[in-house]
Amino acid sequence: MERTTATDFVRGAVLDRVRHVQARTNRTLMPAEQFDALVAALDVPDDTPSLARAFARERRFFQR
Repeated sequence: MERTTATDFVRGAVLDRVRHVQARTNRTLMPAEQFDALVAALDVPDDTPSLARAFARERRFFQR
């Protein structure tokens, strides 16, 4: 058995768990079909009528 204090043992266990949780939050896991649908949705523009109106207006500021 390894010689360590209870504090060091608990600290090590907590740090191991933190690393595990952080590693899981850096990845998004989903089925392949769901991923394909997500990527396909990125290629379809949203309907943004207010943005289209804003770009259709005459510019008030001009870059020199």
